Amino acid sequence: MAYLGKTPSQATRARYYYTASGAETSLSGADDNGNTLVFSDGNYVDVMLNGVTLVAGTDYNTTTANTIGGLTALTASDIVEIVVYDTFSVFGGDVKGDFTITNGQLGVTDITANDSNGIQFNTDEGTQRAVIDDSGNLLVGTTQPLTDAVVQAGGVGIDLRGSADLVKISRSGDTALFLNRNTSDGEILQFQKSGSGVGSIRSLSGTGISLVSTTGSAQWGSSDAGLNANGAGNYILPWNVGSNTSNDAAIDLGASTHRFKNLYLSGGVYLGGTGAANKLDDYEEGTWTPTFNNFTVGNGSVFGTYTKIGNTVHCWYGLVFGTTSSFTGTVTNITGLPFTILSRTGDIYVKSNGVAWDTGNNWTSMMAMGADNSTGTQYPMRTSNSAALTATSPFTWANQDTLTFQITYETAS
Repeated sequence: MAYLGKTPSQATRARYYYTASGAETSLSGADDNGNTLVFSDGNYVDVMLNGVTLVAGTDYNTTTANTIGGLTALTASDIVEIVVYDTFSVFGGDVKGDFTITNGQLGVTDITANDSNGIQFNTDEGTQRAVIDDSGNLLVGTTQPLTDAVVQAGGVGIDLRGSADLVKISRSGDTALFLNRNTSDGEILQFQKSGSGVGSIRSLSGTGISLVSTTGSAQWGSSDAGLNANGAGNYILPWNVGSNTSNDAAIDLGASTHRFKNLYLSGGVYLGGTGAANKLDDYEEGTWTPTFNNFTVGNGSVFGTYTKIGNTVHCWYGLVFGTTSSFTGTVTNITGLPFTILSRTGDIYVKSNGVAWDTGNNWTSMMAMGADNSTGTQYPMRTSNSAALTATSPFTWANQDTLTFQITYETAS
């Protein structure tokens, strides 16, 4: 017979004492202390008469259940001591309810262990909740490791891979990992390389977080730079964890050999200061189509480009003569400026220089004046000798000669 616990020679035992009234040849039932004699195997029963051990099978027998028989008739006042060793068979069935272990309780519903499926932990309804697979991985809320294919197919759960030193968490439509730090601000998550801290995510003033790189020590130094996302102020700040303050004008964005590409802003840029005068709120480049009055382009063309920086507009424009280009009377103005000239009291004059190329690559300097009384029109055009540019002007051109102008003015838009 197999036993659970100590061997019989060290097993738990029970003692029974009987005082003879005389002539008894067997003993059973309640002893002097009211304890009922019970044993499951007569081989593990010892009997002593007045302190002398009797020989089993010779001086007594246990062939009758829970009875010591075959005794020589006892004398009145004889003391018989019976020692029964308690034995336990190994349990081989199913446990359907809870069972108690000394100094603690283990409530078991359904734990199974199979060579192909590892150790499975199920509810009493049979729903699997966790698995320790044959590779030593703990799977919670999933029946299979969270591989890329499983996650991409919508798999959820927790995968603690002891075989790969890896933790994977997948959750549908909600926070996958919750981290909390009580009482004080500081590290919530630390990143390390070969045992040394290289960065962290920290709480800051209870209203935001900072993402920080470190110099390679678990203790943050004075040169550790990071970004502070302040939830209360709707801004991101350069931050130094060593001093726990915002570093004004101390941390660069990019470097001379590590530049960002494009910067997209819906507002302005403060350059060299924080005042209104330092704010650049507009920059653009584009094209425009100038119109020269009383001039027929013919098979020629006109062109115009501009660069606007803040409220300052730089325009380049002109025309390319064709064989049928012609004047009709006097060219007195040009219209179509990309932005209206800033309106002030009276006329506003802005000088524009132009160069006209003739067929012999000679050029004549020209100028034009601009004025604005809400018209945004540039006029008049004059040659260097102040004569109006007319059909009878001494100015001549050849096919594909180019007349160019440049003007810079202030606009309110």
